[in-house]
Amino acid sequence: MNGRRLGVYALSLADEDLTPVEVLRLAHGAGLGAVLFPTAFSLSTGLDEAELAEVRDHGTDLGVEVVVGFPNLHPHRLDDSVPLLRAGDGDALRGFARLAAATDAFGVADVPVIIGLIEDRYARLVPWQRQLDAFVALTGVLRPILADHNLRLAVKTHEEISTYDVVRLVERCGEDLITVGFDPVNVLVNLEDPVAAAARVAPYTRHVYVDDALFAAAAGGADRLLCPVGDGLVDWPVVTGLIPPAGRTVRYWIELHRGQFQVRPFDPEWMTNHPDLSVAEYATTVRAMSASQPGHQALRVLQASQARPTSRLGAALEACERLGLREAATAPA
Repeated sequence: MNGRRLGVYALSLADEDLTPVEVLRLAHGAGLGAVLFPTAFSLSTGLDEAELAEVRDHGTDLGVEVVVGFPNLHPHRLDDSVPLLRAGDGDALRGFARLAAATDAFGVADVPVIIGLIEDRYARLVPWQRQLDAFVALTGVLRPILADHNLRLAVKTHEEISTYDVVRLVERCGEDLITVGFDPVNVLVNLEDPVAAAARVAPYTRHVYVDDALFAAAAGGADRLLCPVGDGLVDWPVVTGLIPPAGRTVRYWIELHRGQFQVRPFDPEWMTNHPDLSVAEYATTVRAMSASQPGHQALRVLQASQARPTSRLGAALEACERLGLREAATAPA
C-alpha cells in the first residue's frame, strides 16, 4: 500500500533488555522493515558518531531501517535531563542541539516525541493548559535548531494529551514545526473514541502506533487492559482508512504498550480535566466500554498477560497483514 511503512517500536520485541543489534535481528526475523528506538541515546549514550553509524549500518545490512525519536520534551523537566546535560556539557539546550544533529543523520524528518506524563494532566499547582502554553514557548527556542536539520516534532497522543490538545498545538505552532503521532490505544485513556480521534488528527498524522485495548470494570471506574489487535475497542480498518498517505509517508509502528491506567467516567472531578470531550463522544466510548467487558476467565487471562506485552506480537503482525501494512515495509520513503 503505497505511502505506508510498517515497523516496530524497539521495546516491543522482547520483554527483557536487548542490545540495538539484537533488536534489529529480531525485527529482521519477524519480517519488519524498520525499528523505532526511543532516542539516539538508546544507541549511543554519548552520541558517538561511530557507534551510531555502526547500528545504522547493521540495520542496512539486514534491510531494517533504524529510526530514532526525541526524549520527553516537557518544558519543566528539560533542564534536569541527565542525557541532555551530559551531551551538552551541562547545558541542556546545547545537548538538544547535538541530539538533533544525531537524529538528523537517521533521515526521518518527523521525529516522534512525547511532551508529558499522565500525572501532568491532573497537576494542580501548574494546570495542564499552562504546561501546554510553556511547551509552545519552548518550541520557539527549539525552532531554529530543528529548522537547521529540517526536523519536525511528531507529537504523540500519549496518555496525558488529547487529540484536541495536539491539534491546537499544530494550529499554534504550524505544521512546519508540529505534526502528529497517533496512538489510538492512548486516546482511550482520555475517553476519546479512536475513530473520532483519528478523524481529528488525520491531516497532520505522520506516525501511527498499532495495538489494542479494552476496559475492565474496577472500583471507581475502569482499567485499561491491553489486548491482541482486533480484540479491543480500536476499529483498525476504519482508523487506517481515515489516515490515507495522500502523497506522504505514514509510518505504522507496532507498539505493545505496558502502561496501566484507570479512567473514571462517572467522577465529575476527573471529567473536569477533559473539557473538550463532547457528550456524544463520551457516550460512544462509554457504551463501547460497557459492551466490551470481558468475562471472568477472559479477564484473568488478560490481567496475567499485561506483564508479557510481546505475547501480543503475533496477533499484531497478523492484523497488519490483514490491513495491508506489512507489504509496504520495503517501499521507498
